[in-house]
Amino acid sequence: MILSIQADTEMIAIQVMEAYAKKNHISGKEAMMLFYHSATYKVLQETENALWAESAEYIADRYFAEQGMQL
Repeated sequence: MILSIQADTEMIAIQVMEAYAKKNHISGKEAMMLFYHSATYKVLQETENALWAESAEYIADRYFAEQGMQL
């Protein structure tokens, strides 16, 4: 189950990074570095809080809010 959660977490992270890169006209690599250093990603990695169970859209909204943006 832990591997499944980790896979889900990484798929969500990729979707969030792609949306952020597109919205900000930056490369995927730049978006990845920003997201991997965010508070949202840190919380996403803490599997006991179940943020990973939320939709990618919800997590993207949370990340965008952290960045002072709206989707």
